[in-house]
Amino acid sequence: MSYDELVENARRRIRAGAPQDALGWLREAIGQDPSRPEAFNLLGAATALTGSIYKAQDYYRAALALDPTYAPALANLEHSGRFAPRVPIDLGDEPPPG
Repeated sequence: MSYDELVENARRRIRAGAPQDALGWLREAIGQDPSRPEAFNLLGAATALTGSIYKAQDYYRAALALDPTYAPALANLEHSGRFAPRVPIDLGDEPPPG
């Protein structure tokens, strides 16, 4: 399975409300290509949804270390530091508004 397929499978699991199920797909994607930010951002999203905000922030920062302009990780890191749990997590599969 390709990196993109693994990442998409993880996105589907997260959207289906099963972030724990996404973790294996994401670890496999990172093993295939650790130079891309998408899987690290999604690993942060899945981790945040399981309640580990500080660990999620580490994953968002890892995504940004790979690509400082990766907008989903920037948004997620910014939102993770706020007391606003209703802010949606950016899974990086939708164009930015505007």
